[in-house]
Amino acid sequence: MSEMERIYLSKIVTFEKGKPPSQIPINESELEPYLTPDYLRGKNNPDYTKPGLNAVRVEDGEIIVLWDGSNAGEILKAKKGILASTMMKLNHSYEFEKEYFYYALKGWEHFLKSQTSGSGIPHVDKEILENILLQKFSKPEQTKIAEVLSTVDKAIEQTEVLIAKQQRIKTGLMQDLLTKGIDKYGNLRNEKTHKFKDSPLGRIPVEWEVVTIGKVAESIVPGRDKPILDGGSIPWITLPDIDAIYLRNNKSNLSLSKTAIKAANARLMPKNTVLMSCIGEFGIATILDIDVVANQQLHGFVCNDVILPEWL
Repeated sequence: MSEMERIYLSKIVTFEKGKPPSQIPINESELEPYLTPDYLRGKNNPDYTKPGLNAVRVEDGEIIVLWDGSNAGEILKAKKGILASTMMKLNHSYEFEKEYFYYALKGWEHFLKSQTSGSGIPHVDKEILENILLQKFSKPEQTKIAEVLSTVDKAIEQTEVLIAKQQRIKTGLMQDLLTKGIDKYGNLRNEKTHKFKDSPLGRIPVEWEVVTIGKVAESIVPGRDKPILDGGSIPWITLPDIDAIYLRNNKSNLSLSKTAIKAANARLMPKNTVLMSCIGEFGIATILDIDVVANQQLHGFVCNDVILPEWL
């Protein structure tokens, strides 16, 4: 392997922030793709708009950072179109091969997401971004590294297609199980074989009750102030840490001590707390198997003895 060199990002990139689209009446022939995060993630079709006079255009494969919002810090590959006002394009030095630069920066994504600024809408801290260190190899070696990682990404994409199919099956099964339940013989209830009643949630088995979450769980809202992350034994959890539903064994690279928790009037979320996102991608849920402290993007529910965390 060739000799490595570590370079600060600020030495090799310039930044271009996206602009809002034009708001004036337009003709269809004037429309261009306006990039959105879901479009770049392959989940949606692009939005179309007329670009403003100062619009920032990007080409396929250029590297951008999601600058504002609940996923601020996410590293994305651009598709040809107009850069959104919530995004920043990184124009990097010729010393870095494009694919390698993407993967080198992608490795810092979790760190960037955990270090966002702003008490309202989170945004990337530019100073922290500029002080990221990237490993520099010879360009042929960069190409080889990027080829290996690209091959892995393609395999992941194929796996994700299968997972999405299974997720659709699971969603249908959850709908049945959580509204009808299973009788003592292990059979799914239905109105031909079991008694049902009306409820605020629709038809449910007569044995069931409908209650508010407040009746079965204590709500924990994180404190407004971010505590000092002094490297103690208790993990500091943010939205990126729970991006997998029902993910257990939540671990974080950032942590704090009980002293730091007390100083910031923070709230400890104990083991078995049901954690749910309440900003941005609302409703992502997980169950903790360790004590944590969470930021304001997350809301905790500690179940009482009449309901299981897994059920909630």
